[in-house]
Amino acid sequence: MLCSQCGNKILVDSKFCSECGHPTLQKEDKDDTQEMVIEEQTTITEARDQEENIVEKKRWWLLALPLTALCLGVAAVALIYYIETNQNDKATAYISNAQGFALEGKWQEAIENYDKALSLHPMNKTIISEKDMISFALSVEEDIDRIREYLEEKNYEDATKLVEEVQQSLDHQNGKVIELLRAKVADESMLLTIAKIEKEIPSMNDYNDVVYNLQVLSGLPKKETEPTRHKLNEKMIEIIKAEVTSLLNNHQFSDAFAAVKKGLVHLAENDQLQLLKNEIEDKKIEFEQQEQKRIQLAKQKAAEEDLLNRTAAIEMTDIEVELDEWGYTIYGTVISKGTRPLSNIAVHYTVTDEDGSYVTESSVYTNPNILYPGESASFSMQHFGTYDYLDVQADQITWVIE
Repeated sequence: MLCSQCGNKILVDSKFCSECGHPTLQKEDKDDTQEMVIEEQTTITEARDQEENIVEKKRWWLLALPLTALCLGVAAVALIYYIETNQNDKATAYISNAQGFALEGKWQEAIENYDKALSLHPMNKTIISEKDMISFALSVEEDIDRIREYLEEKNYEDATKLVEEVQQSLDHQNGKVIELLRAKVADESMLLTIAKIEKEIPSMNDYNDVVYNLQVLSGLPKKETEPTRHKLNEKMIEIIKAEVTSLLNNHQFSDAFAAVKKGLVHLAENDQLQLLKNEIEDKKIEFEQQEQKRIQLAKQKAAEEDLLNRTAAIEMTDIEVELDEWGYTIYGTVISKGTRPLSNIAVHYTVTDEDGSYVTESSVYTNPNILYPGESASFSMQHFGTYDYLDVQADQITWVIE
């Protein structure tokens, strides 16, 4: 049973409500008041429900407002995040494209992509720095193009200066772009070196110049330098041949062998140098054989000359006797057939009469006293006595070899 006042449950046969103290209805009143109690309970319940509805509505609004604000904030953050993420993705894509173009040496395309990235993040220092590097690379590329033009014009002086300037501008810098630029400059520097050597080859006439330029090329890729190496090798052979020819003309065989040997250091299997070496050996043997013959001939000639100078160096060209009122005079001339100077030349003679009888003998020195090969000298000697006829005969001629 419920209390008609507060609606609380009361015990059976209780006269008062244990909750509010209101008197309870007795059995006899039950039927009379049942309807009234029900109405009161209904009224109380409806009032309570209205209060609860009002409280519930207030409670819902109190909860709805923060939730709505929270949802709006989350939505705003999500929208901002989406926009920022989208921009970052685009910027990242532009940067990636720019870096890819840069590694391919497509500087203008790289700059365009960096500009697009900067339009999304204008103050990004990393993007600005990378773009500045590409702008620098573009200027270096323009210098490299000018180097190529100088090479085509054979303007090696200006090309050399510009190569040095570009290399200095790349010093103390690192990165893939810098390495790419260094490689490009190195290629042009290599072509410049080859071109300068090619220009000098025709005027080279010294073996050491050729060796020096071969050493320069040794530090460069073999494929690109092979034609120039071949020309230098041919020039080396040409120089060695000329040197050997000159040495052989002077019979300097040891020096000629040395000239070929130094060439073989660089061209060990060269057929031309091997043939030249064999030619030197043949000429050396031939010269030694001829020299031996010359020595023998010289010895023979020296012996003959010595015999001539000792035994037949002076030849009597004429000797006569002339009579006069005081006696007679012996006179004549001699000539030197020797090969050395001769002195103290004396003509020994015998005088006979018309019967061939001995009259006298004597000797006379020539004038001049010294004769050189091919020169002549005269002599005369006066004798006293009266004769109708006399004859003179040269017995011997003596001399001293100088």
